[in-house]
Amino acid sequence: MNPITQDMGSAQQPAGADRLPDPLVRAEHYRVLAAAFAYPDAEELATLLAEAEQAATAAGQSELASFSAGLLTAVEPGLAGEYNRLFAQSVACSPYETSYVAADKGVQLGRLAALMEAFCVRSRGAEHESPDHIGSELEFMAFLCLKEATHRDETSSEGQEAYAAVRQAQALFLQEHVARWAGVFADGLRRATRLPFYALLAELLPTWLAQDLTRNGWPYEPLIPRRHLPLLQPDGSLQSTIATGDVEDDAMSCPMASPQSEPSDGEPVFIG
Repeated sequence: MNPITQDMGSAQQPAGADRLPDPLVRAEHYRVLAAAFAYPDAEELATLLAEAEQAATAAGQSELASFSAGLLTAVEPGLAGEYNRLFAQSVACSPYETSYVAADKGVQLGRLAALMEAFCVRSRGAEHESPDHIGSELEFMAFLCLKEATHRDETSSEGQEAYAAVRQAQALFLQEHVARWAGVFADGLRRATRLPFYALLAELLPTWLAQDLTRNGWPYEPLIPRRHLPLLQPDGSLQSTIATGDVEDDAMSCPMASPQSEPSDGEPVFIG
């Protein structure tokens, strides 16, 4: 059984935390979404989604079970080719945060890296994805939810401080990063994709993020697309172009420009 879901609903929570959504369930939602945005092996992805559905059903988590089951029904052999068309070759829909926000790319990547490094996390996967890849950001959110679950039962002052810190990090990461640009990205994905799987992902991603923010009481301001004049295509048709973002750029230096000291609580975790 998936270690994320095997204890869902069984952990006791400290006073006040019982009004918050279960971080283990949230972690599994983010894990499933991250896996869906990774380069797909249809058979492996179907297995992962089937196991997630079964574990959620066994734990009585009907929303998560339906979430995974919906994606499972849309898995098909052509996913890898569509992934390449959308995100890798022609890049019909960029999966990177820095493609959507107006801030300097180096500054934005530095902010992401600094936040991840604060929890001993670095983005490093088979694809060596940048930390602003949608899959990397979703995987980091899954990690933060697991950290919340780890600290929520601690009664020491240090444990309570760690719990508060990881909750604050989640709010910051959602409000200033993944939830800020995911809606515009999903709109582009919905228009660009030719397969039901990615069309469904384009619906599930912003819906889940909005629900998670609301349930946790965290307000946010998503990017609003700015429409420009349409481009005339070679076949005579018109294609609308969309620019996004009005993130204010400040004069800060990139945290990645100088060596970062490692946190003292262990070796870094790699995601992506």
